[in-house]
Amino acid sequence: TLYDYEHCNKIAVNKIEKYACDAYGLSGEEFHKFYKMAKEEVKKQLGNTGSSHNRLLYAQIFLEKIGESPVKDALNIYNIYWDSMLENMQLYPYVLSLMKILKSKNIKILVAFLETLH
Repeated sequence: TLYDYEHCNKIAVNKIEKYACDAYGLSGEEFHKFYKMAKEEVKKQLGNTGSSHNRLLYAQIFLEKIGESPVKDALNIYNIYWDSMLENMQLYPYVLSLMKILKSKNIKILVAFLETLH
């Protein structure tokens, strides 16, 4: 990973937690319970695939679990998550210098994304 995923993800999940708690009157504990259930359900249904990390699917199932229509707000929750992720992503300090060294040695670089990107 070229950036601190855990840090960015924590901030993004906190943003959707605040949104969902304000919008749907949930406690933080309730949010995390239903969000975890949604993630587990998506992963169970899709297995070990890139789409099993899709935050839109997490949002859809999360809203269904709390008795809300996913049509109404799933895309908004997805956008809150990814806007926060993209806003907070910063390359680790060594990445650019490493890429320059590799380029100077004509070493090819492949960058792969395991998640569906916003």
